[in-house]
Amino acid sequence: MQKTSKTIRVDRARWYTGAVQGALDRHESVAGSPASALYVPATKQHCCLGFACRQLHRTPLKDIAGLGLPSEVDWLDTPLSAFQVQAAAINDDRLLTSRERESQLRALFKEHGFRLVFYGSQKNAIASAVRRLAKAGR
Repeated sequence: MQKTSKTIRVDRARWYTGAVQGALDRHESVAGSPASALYVPATKQHCCLGFACRQLHRTPLKDIAGLGLPSEVDWLDTPLSAFQVQAAAINDDRLLTSRERESQLRALFKEHGFRLVFYGSQKNAIASAVRRLAKAGR
């Protein structure tokens, strides 16, 4: 990714992680979790790389909806990198605790010149994803 800004803010309430996917898979009122993506329209949430795309490149939601990695965004001209693959793997790992996920992502992003700032509550992410999917009849 092009480094146009040093800080990326991740709102835990809008962050789509392996923990959110796991909770949705176990929840009785929804029929499973959507696949992880830079932006997940069904839940209106982003993965960590989706937050980066939006904040560093002002990428419109429509351009990242359903895509897995920044290298898939046509106009970004960002080649696939080990950084993208590692960030996605950490973000989507269902076995990590929230603390472990944030720590590992902070360290990875720091290696590449970025500072991740997390704020808000992950509990809100799960509740809001369940509400949106139940409302959509999924």
